[in-house]
Parts: sequence; C-alpha cells; structure tokens
Amino acid sequence: KLLEGTANGSLKVDWKAGVTVSSEFTAEKIKVDQLTDVFTRDISLAGRLEGQFTLQSSGPSVGEVLDRPAIQGNFLVKEGAVGNIDLVQAMRSPGSVGGQSKFADLSGQLRVADGVIHYEKLKFAGGVLFANGSVSVNYASSALSGNVSSEIRSSVAQDRANFNVSGKVSRPVLKRG
Repeated sequence: KLLEGTANGSLKVDWKAGVTVSSEFTAEKIKVDQLTDVFTRDISLAGRLEGQFTLQSSGPSVGEVLDRPAIQGNFLVKEGAVGNIDLVQAMRSPGSVGGQSKFADLSGQLRVADGVIHYEKLKFAGGVLFANGSVSVNYASSALSGNVSSEIRSSVAQDRANFNVSGKVSRPVLKRG
C-alpha cells in the first residue's frame, strides 16, 4: 500500500563495492498530489497514477544512491489537473500564467537521469483540450525546458498552438511560437 494506492515489484541491493540498487515496480491508483508533495510544493498535480518503472542507482553511500537515481518508465494519470498553467488561457491570451489544466488522461514516458526529470511523449486529453510534447525539469534549480503543442477541438471553436516551455516549476513560462 502506498499513497492510497499500491506499488508492487522487486528490489535488489548490492553492498559489495559501494551501494548498488536496482528495482522493477508497478504503481496503481497512487494519489499523485501526495507523491509530488514529497518532492516539491511549487506545483500541484492531482489524479491517480498507474505505471511501470525501473530504477538503477549506485554510489559509494546510500545518500549518493538516493541523490542520483536513474528511473525509466511509462505512466498514466487519470482524472486530474496540472497546476500553475492553464493551457486554454495561454492559447487565448499569450503570456498569461497561473491557473490549472484539467485532464481525463495524461500519459507519457518518465526518464530521470543526471539530476533532470524528463517527461517525454506526453499526451494530454481533457474535454475539448488536447496536447502533446516533452518537458524537462532540473530538480536542483527547478528550471523548465521543453515544447508543448495544444489544440482545442469543439463544435464552436478550434485553435492550435505550439509553445516553448521555460521558467521555473513555480512559475512556468509558455511562449507561443
């Protein structure tokens, strides 16, 4: 049991030359808001996480192993919202910040390496809003980088936009381009 959901997998720790950790695990119905609160309060993310992940890390001490994990996997978050950014508002009024983007499904690939969290092959579906792209977060500086393409599809209006993502996790900047 983990964060009102479940995680299941294997963990191998080798102490022969420093510390080496490897793990394969799945997550089901994990509350993402509780998970992100462990790492930062600069952004809100809500929904239920499902995914399959692998973790590899090694170093001279347990602290080093925890500081620089290498994680890869595929994820799906259902019925949630991403805080600090309203994609619909950003499409209507370039330069706007804040708000939230609600979704039915947010999926992609996660890759954590060398102090950077990469969210790749993102697919976002929420009502009339659809988006895809890739975003990276440097977890030492909270700096963002990436690209997002979004589209509003409805019988009343249609709009498309490509954004370059920059700024910080607490204050993302979307520059339409």
